[in-house]
Amino acid sequence: PTSRRVGEMLSKVNEYIERFAIGMIVFDEVQQINFTSQNENSFNALMAMANNTMVAIAMIGTDEAIAQIAKIKQVGRRFGIRIPCDAYTTNKDFLDQILLAIEPYQWFGKQQKLSTDIKNEIIKESHGVIAYIVLIYMLICMDYVTATEKPEEINLKYVKNIINRYFGL
Repeated sequence: PTSRRVGEMLSKVNEYIERFAIGMIVFDEVQQINFTSQNENSFNALMAMANNTMVAIAMIGTDEAIAQIAKIKQVGRRFGIRIPCDAYTTNKDFLDQILLAIEPYQWFGKQQKLSTDIKNEIIKESHGVIAYIVLIYMLICMDYVTATEKPEEINLKYVKNIINRYFGL
């Protein structure tokens, strides 16, 4: 876009920030930005908008893209802390709490407590990603409900079988 067009877009964004009391703008996939010298002006305009409206700006993207953006003088000095969004995936205590929270939601014949081995297997195979932990747990429950021969208890062998069947691991 031309500088005039960028100005018009920023003016419209300013208007929306004020009208809807927006506190933060999140830019996702910043690695898609074309890092040419003319883009520096766009970043400066963005920072001016942030200063004028007091809106926070968050950027989500690859480490390389964030490093590239940080090289722009007016932007780099305003960067806050880096929050690694995947840090929780290696936090065993946190992941145990996730499993503890979803454990009561089960479709087994009787309430069952997941063993430490089962929890560790789910965490290992999900790579600690919450969405996959929930998916694996749901598949265990759904498999149990649809099975013609239901096991007496949910054990590690049963869980591994389900993971292998659905994910081919």
